[in-house]
Amino acid sequence: LGIRQLDMIVATHADKDHVSAIPELITFCMEENGLKIKALALSDKMKEEEESVLLAQYASQAGIPILYLNKGDVIAGEDMKLICLNPDSSD
Repeated sequence: LGIRQLDMIVATHADKDHVSAIPELITFCMEENGLKIKALALSDKMKEEEESVLLAQYASQAGIPILYLNKGDVIAGEDMKLICLNPDSSD
């Protein structure tokens, strides 16, 4: 059976070792009965990086909402809390 849903994929920056598998996960999302990805969270600074722009476009085509995070943003779940420490929106 395995994992059928990811609540969120978080990428802190666009280095290959951080984002190279995300397009494949998104491809699985587009398959019938495939993986469900509820959101893709990217650092706000990633808006400026070409690789990240393509990644966000691909996720959007798959119907995955994109969140851009800045310092102080909080994502909370039932039993977790993620606090974004960087980047500062003024950087």
